[in-house]
Amino acid sequence: GHDREPSTVREDGFPLWSDGDGPTVPIAVKTRAEPMAATAASTDGAWNAPEIRMMRGGRSAPRLNRTLPQPRRRVTKKSRPPALGLTALVLFGLLAGFFGWVSAEPFWLAVGHAQHGTTTVTNCAGKGLQARCVGTFAGSSFSRDRVTVSALSRAEQRPGVKVPARMVSAKGRIAYVGRSASLHLRWIIGIALVLLCGLGVAWATGAGRLETRQARLIAYAMSLGGPLVLVAGALAVTW
Repeated sequence: GHDREPSTVREDGFPLWSDGDGPTVPIAVKTRAEPMAATAASTDGAWNAPEIRMMRGGRSAPRLNRTLPQPRRRVTKKSRPPALGLTALVLFGLLAGFFGWVSAEPFWLAVGHAQHGTTTVTNCAGKGLQARCVGTFAGSSFSRDRVTVSALSRAEQRPGVKVPARMVSAKGRIAYVGRSASLHLRWIIGIALVLLCGLGVAWATGAGRLETRQARLIAYAMSLGGPLVLVAGALAVTW
């Protein structure tokens, strides 16, 4: 045969070239498996934020240095001077008692608690709305002298005139001649003024300056309850 050129071989035996005498045996090359993360990243694209957090061990821990909102504190004012509060308390108490007294009889007359009779006018001072007339009331169960005759017309404001009227009781001071509609207006206005006096007592005594809500509610209830107790007393006396 033909002469062959000697193959060049390194000391470590590479390259493993075939010298042509025998069959060539292919050598299987074992490739390294790529990491799962790299494969998933190459096939599915970039990692999503929730998956990254799961790989890091769950959601990130909450921040502990977060500042919590502080509750709003009510600014309390200084209490009023005791002398001012006591003086105003007495003044509003007297006004409430007066308004309750003048509203008691119109209230009973408006609700029907009255004795009917006849009033004879004995004297009148002034004319029109400023007239003040006095007369004698004669009813079925009692009679009264020198009672105030209320709601007389201009023609009836003269001595000797007899008109039908009604009174609450023998202890009453007014013989009322007019209709019941004006009586309702009288006692409603009177009770409203009593409640305003109660609010004046609360203002004078500093009920709204107390620190707690419960203390303020109690103070307002007592301020309004005191004048209403005076009204109840007036209603009991005039019954």
